[in-house]
Amino acid sequence: MEAFIPNHLFNAIMRHAKQVWDAERSVNDLQIKKEFAFYSLSKAESLFEQLNQEQAALLKPLTEIKNEQDFEKFQESLTPYIYPFPSISEAQLKKMFKKNKKNCIPQSLQTKNVNNSLI
Repeated sequence: MEAFIPNHLFNAIMRHAKQVWDAERSVNDLQIKKEFAFYSLSKAESLFEQLNQEQAALLKPLTEIKNEQDFEKFQESLTPYIYPFPSISEAQLKKMFKKNKKNCIPQSLQTKNVNNSLI
């Protein structure tokens, strides 16, 4: 399966996952925890216009987050499916900042496949 999650949607999904984790720690009623987890899953699924079954299955573990390890495992499972940021060439950088005479490309932009998609 190829990448299907833009960076801003990944951040929104992880926000929902963090809320599930926080609810797991602070709420005592098991039914409320379960309902909130499924509510967060439905909100995460509604961020996308179309989801096939494989993509929806990747979001399902959102309802099973109980501790920090589950949260990190969920985050790591989604990371390969994030669109990479487009690479910027030196010419494009100079075109964007015409008046700046001393353009220096940061090291992170010089390497091709940098994934800056963490929250």
